[in-house]
Amino acid sequence: MLKNNRLKKENIQDILPLTPTQEGMLFHYLHNPESRQYYEQLELGITGRIEEVTFLEAWRHVINQNETLRTVFRWDKLEKPVQLIFKEFPVPVDIYDFYEEPEEKKYRLYENMKNNLLQQELDLTSEPFKIILCRLSKDNCGLIVKNHHILYDGWSTGIILREFFEAYNSINKNIKPPLKEKTQFKEYLKWYAAQDRNSQKEFWSRYLSGIDVVTPLPYDWKKR
Repeated sequence: MLKNNRLKKENIQDILPLTPTQEGMLFHYLHNPESRQYYEQLELGITGRIEEVTFLEAWRHVINQNETLRTVFRWDKLEKPVQLIFKEFPVPVDIYDFYEEPEEKKYRLYENMKNNLLQQELDLTSEPFKIILCRLSKDNCGLIVKNHHILYDGWSTGIILREFFEAYNSINKNIKPPLKEKTQFKEYLKWYAAQDRNSQKEFWSRYLSGIDVVTPLPYDWKKR
């Protein structure tokens, strides 16, 4: 988490506008703070001993590789909300040790922690992405990744986790994880801004011009 929510100018890589989709998600986040809409939480069971130093180093590599994991959002006293991408960002991880607890109690603690985590708010200004590692035994861990959908979608979760495990295995073998060249988000924003909205609107107007049937919405036919 950003200490005291303060920013260091020299650590800012980019300040970018939000996409229309992100603006919509931020609207719901601000106007319905009790809702957990657009929150995502994924749990994985890991068999095998996890070395804490290697675990943190692997996540640091993934965060360095993916600028979306170094992103926070600001809107207060601004005409338009922005997203800030940092050059460096701390690994947002919490580690819990339950392995010394009695068998039944440790899993109850783990389930309670997961349920409580589901209800916890994600702070988009400092930590919209969070990692939790729970040690249940010497060779059994639970890994939880929580994020707001404003950062990335469910498909991207699989990519991020694959990169983490690849990095962990490499570091565990004293091999430096490979650096992957990735398109920066600002390049996508440039492409998006350059799109001809009028021609797109005309295309779909022509394409759908012959349709006069109303699209049915989901409906509980049993109550009809």
